[in-house]
Amino acid sequence: MSKISGKLQCDEYPFVSTLEGAAGKDWDFSVRAVPQADNSSADGTLVAYYNTDRVLA
Repeated sequence: MSKISGKLQCDEYPFVSTLEGAAGKDWDFSVRAVPQADNSSADGTLVAYYNTDRVLA
C-alpha cells in the first residue's frame, strides 16, 4: 500500500499478507486507488479476521 495523492492510496489484490500477494517481484496482482479511510478500515478488518480466526503465517 502506498500513498498516491491527496486522500487516495494505492491498494493491491491479492493482499500482500497472502502467499499470492503483491510482495512478489512479478506484476501478477491488481492495484487500484482507493480512499485512504476505506483502505485503513479494510486493513483493520483483515487483521482482526486473522487474529480472531487464528490465521497463521
